[in-house]
Amino acid sequence: ADAADGPPAGGLKGGGEVSLGAFSRRRGFRRRPPTGAGAEADLPVVLQSSLELLTLPGQEQELHFYDSSNLAALHAALQGSRVFVHAALDGDAAAQRRFAVRDVGTECEVLGVVASTKSNTRGESSQSVVVRVRGVRQRRVCAVLQMEPHVAARSEVIHGDGAGDGADTKALDERFRACWALLQDLGLRPEGAGGAALPDAEHDGGAVRALAALAAVGVPAERRAEALQICDPAELVGVATGHIEEEERRLRALRTIRDAGGDCSAPDAEAGPPPGA
Repeated sequence: ADAADGPPAGGLKGGGEVSLGAFSRRRGFRRRPPTGAGAEADLPVVLQSSLELLTLPGQEQELHFYDSSNLAALHAALQGSRVFVHAALDGDAAAQRRFAVRDVGTECEVLGVVASTKSNTRGESSQSVVVRVRGVRQRRVCAVLQMEPHVAARSEVIHGDGAGDGADTKALDERFRACWALLQDLGLRPEGAGGAALPDAEHDGGAVRALAALAAVGVPAERRAEALQICDPAELVGVATGHIEEEERRLRALRTIRDAGGDCSAPDAEAGPPPGA
């Protein structure tokens, strides 16, 4: 999956059968996956090598699908529950020429799909799609069920739906608001972009709120991906608060440079509206 790089138009069509191990079934996972804590479901998986593009719970973003496996996973999701798991490849395993997926991924709901094109370095173009997704919750990847025509895995819900998780987000919220104000003051986020509109901790849980906050302020991708692996809500909120506080200190330093008449541009900052806000 890559970031969308242009205004697309059109739609996606498809159908057919897909093999799931020793048997076949109609393409897709038609029932809405259960949302109670510990509930398991077999879902299509989109694998992510670039951590910068990994979707977090509470975040909305666009993904550009062009390889056959991700297109097939999307097709399965659209024919079924419109849900897939966005999971990062295990970098250590890849360095040893082994295939492995990180333990925890994000359940993603497909909000919309439009047709696009992908151009290679030789100027050749091929069909692709830009997918608008919303990260819903953390899912633990229990077992990979198939690799072709797309990856599918059995995964389980870590925190149940609609009941919160009891994590205290007061310190997180305070640091997030301060960090967001600095981003706007430095011109790294547009005014009125709704940065404080994070998921409700009482309904969606502190873990989802914390992960959405990390995405919104642009905490480095590796730290976001590591935070996604934390399953204890209180620990996750604490780690996220620390990361955002560190980002706040960096932004305060940039503002000091700007106020002194220096160049306060931040090459690693992500311009544009906040993901998941």
